[in-house]
Amino acid sequence: MSESSQVGTTAPRIPRPVVVAGLEFPPERLWKWYLDLLGEPTDTPFDPSLDIHAANTIADVVRPKGLRFIAAGDETARFVLVTQSKWFKGGYRGMPNEEIPLYPPDEGHYEQRARRLLRERWAGIGLQIDADALPYVTFLTGQNPELY
Repeated sequence: MSESSQVGTTAPRIPRPVVVAGLEFPPERLWKWYLDLLGEPTDTPFDPSLDIHAANTIADVVRPKGLRFIAAGDETARFVLVTQSKWFKGGYRGMPNEEIPLYPPDEGHYEQRARRLLRERWAGIGLQIDADALPYVTFLTGQNPELY
């Protein structure tokens, strides 16, 4: 391919029109919560082929509480208890974090509420989570959590 034919050729941007904020669950914690909900022993080995099913099961539990739980990601799934989401028309895959203006880097009221719910109200349904250890994350995704 000649140099002149490469000029002006750029890879297309892949849209990621939703910015999400929430508490991220490591896959191991997701798995233990799923097993807790099923009443299965929590030392059952992690089965990565069931991680999306586990996330959907958890989503069904948190939805009546006014929260959303999603599995999102381009390469590796991220499991997130969503506390906020907004449309961000200009978002794209690989966009630098400093160009995503909708959420500050520090968590706020909604995230504190989610941690409180995890600590207090959900302990009675088999949820044994160190809510304060879950990292607060913001990222772009192609799916709107409000649809679930």
